[in-house]
Amino acid sequence: MAGGGSGARVIDELVATIAARKRDLPEGSYTTRLLREGVDRIGRKIGEEAAEVIIAAKNGAADELAWEVADLWYHTLVLLAAVDVEPELVWRQLRDRRGAAPRAGGEELTPIRLDPDKSATPRAGREGTGGEPQR
Repeated sequence: MAGGGSGARVIDELVATIAARKRDLPEGSYTTRLLREGVDRIGRKIGEEAAEVIIAAKNGAADELAWEVADLWYHTLVLLAAVDVEPELVWRQLRDRRGAAPRAGGEELTPIRLDPDKSATPRAGREGTGGEPQR
């Protein structure tokens, strides 16, 4: 990647910056403000950003879409920090869904299947839900 390093490194740097903001809570920092306002506020921002991602995708403008996805990812990483969830848990979920051995041409991720009685509880890969990963 020209001028900025790998995507993984950029994400790692962002995670480290968010962790530092959470630890130090510097005045004037947008991240500090979000963390102080809590999960409800961060969640609303994620909803707003998700809607903006959809609009940007429908507009067909790559730069606009990249901008909005960056906002969505940032706010999602802030939410993870706010609730003390390490991003590595997300990376592990993505790796596990991909499978151990990619097929020729790549392998699709396993979609999350929701339990009809608990709309926010994914079945795939969760202990105690009775669901097997869906392929």
